Amino acid sequence: MVVRPGSIIAMIGIAVMLTACASSGARSGAPRGDRNLVTSEEIRESVALNAYDYIQSNRPIWLRRRGQTSILMDGDILVYLDESRLGGPESLRQISLVAVDRMQFLDASAAQQRFGVGHSHGVILVYSRR
Repeated sequence: MVVRPGSIIAMIGIAVMLTACASSGARSGAPRGDRNLVTSEEIRESVALNAYDYIQSNRPIWLRRRGQTSILMDGDILVYLDESRLGGPESLRQISLVAVDRMQFLDASAAQQRFGVGHSHGVILVYSRR
């Protein structure tokens, strides 16, 4: 079998183009998809007025109770603003999105390790701009 120099160059060119196309979908330097974190950049791009509206439209799974449950589904997801407990998810409506730097969701296990008993449905942490 004889391989012509022109066909080798063509195959190299095709391989380079396929490699470039495959890598062009990722944003350079940006981490992809931590669904448990909302960054300040994401918040600035939003048109939501308060933290609840933002989470409801962009991370609705954060508002669903899960984790250890009883028959009565006692407890709720808890909200902390700058490490101070506010209450349940409805308290997010009081937080203007303009004042928010970032938000993070902790699942039941992480929430109970950090805050103790009574956080069996997870926690939404809201950090304000300082």
